[in-house]
Amino acid sequence: MQGKRKSRAAHYQHVSSKRAVQMAFMRKNVEAQAVKVNAAENIYLVLFAAVHRAHGFGKARLMRLFGRMYEIEAGLTAGDYSVADINEALEAETGMGFARADVRREMQQKTRDMQLSYSVVDELSSAYLAAMRDVFGFGGRRLVALYRGGGYRGGHHGEEGDV
Repeated sequence: MQGKRKSRAAHYQHVSSKRAVQMAFMRKNVEAQAVKVNAAENIYLVLFAAVHRAHGFGKARLMRLFGRMYEIEAGLTAGDYSVADINEALEAETGMGFARADVRREMQQKTRDMQLSYSVVDELSSAYLAAMRDVFGFGGRRLVALYRGGGYRGGHHGEEGDV
């Protein structure tokens, strides 16, 4: 009888430990997702503010840009293509790519949260540049200006129909 009690106790302890590990893993995944969402929101905000100020994009064009970026991001997530594929296409079509080798080296030394943030930056930056090319026909010079942050200026210079 005593042997069965010990085996039950060991079993319950094993199940309890297994649940604790599963819960810790789930918490890490939820935290990682929150970091990614926060980074994505910040990137969208910065990118949209930049094209609004630099090129006068209003609500209509920002929504078109967001839609295309969302499509590109969905393709990245689904594995239809990679960030490297987008960069190669941008380089071939516009002469401007999004090289992040320096950031990747630095990433290896950063925390997990920073790594997640940088991966979101890579994906959304590539999606942004590709969407600007696809939706609005931006070429190399204009993409370089967006990438480098040149041209952030006040005022509204939107096209008709933009809000």
